[in-house]
Amino acid sequence: MNLSNYNLELKRKIFHCTSIIFPTIYLFSTKLNMVILLMLCTGFVLSMDISRHYNNTIQELVDKLFTNIMRPEEISGSFKLSGVSYMFLGFFITCVLFSKGTAISAFLVLIISDSAAAIVGKHLGTPSKNGKSIEGSIAFFVTALLIGMLSYTFQAYHATFSSIVIASIAGTLVEYYSSIIKLNDNLTIPITYGMVVSIFGLFI
Repeated sequence: MNLSNYNLELKRKIFHCTSIIFPTIYLFSTKLNMVILLMLCTGFVLSMDISRHYNNTIQELVDKLFTNIMRPEEISGSFKLSGVSYMFLGFFITCVLFSKGTAISAFLVLIISDSAAAIVGKHLGTPSKNGKSIEGSIAFFVTALLIGMLSYTFQAYHATFSSIVIASIAGTLVEYYSSIIKLNDNLTIPITYGMVVSIFGLFI
């Protein structure tokens, strides 16, 4: 295990977990209010993320605050969006498309299950060619399944046990193959989870 890579991933996931404030806010808010909040947050984050590649003042500010948790491909001047931008896009699209309970579950899967997969995978796993590990995927699936069941128990959104299991498997596969399909998993995980729960919840 590369200690520097593990420390970077740990810092990123600790920061990633601070976004749990959004599903928490949603618990006590309406869908409309949450859509507006996420639209504003997403617009701000995207504008800062894009501007840092062209504006020296914004670049210095962003680099000062976030360089220590950026991957090499995310550094200023790379002209690529950061994982934070993809996370907010994922939150916003998920909130718009799906019911409150489904969206909150999808948010939590992205925050907790993705973090569990990264930390367990880096610490205990044997990376495959795409950088992921079976151990990390198991951690993702188990936590996603628990999140789905607990969310269903306390929120009673439209889902079934089977749809939650299938959505957890789908989320796990999207996370595992994210580098192959060339789509950031901060965007694809919540949308995939929400879509599978919603579709299969109608028929199973």
